[in-house]
Amino acid sequence: MLDAPCGIQVAVRSTPANRRELLQTLEELRTKTCSRDPHCRCEVFEDLNQHNRFLWTEWWPAATGVQASIDSDGFRALMAAARVLGSLEYVHLLDTRESEVPGAPGTRSNHDTPRPLQQED
Repeated sequence: MLDAPCGIQVAVRSTPANRRELLQTLEELRTKTCSRDPHCRCEVFEDLNQHNRFLWTEWWPAATGVQASIDSDGFRALMAAARVLGSLEYVHLLDTRESEVPGAPGTRSNHDTPRPLQQED
């Protein structure tokens, strides 16, 4: 049996004063995460309904990629940035076999896709 795509979703809330630094950190970590493996898809979104709330999503072809990511220095840096520059709201493990997850590879959803990350001056 083949593994289904699996992922990680992290919700972080920033203060207005730390918004720019958090966005820069998230973008740097996103670039590093995806450069490690061409099969990874990593995106950062801002919640449309809650200003300064960001969703980090990572998708891997199999659960082994998710576990390697969780064990990585990059993921520890993400958790530290969330706590130092804002507040960590949750970390969810996502599995497309269990339900349709908005934005997940190979799934369809009636949900709106969050808007891509944008920095404010």
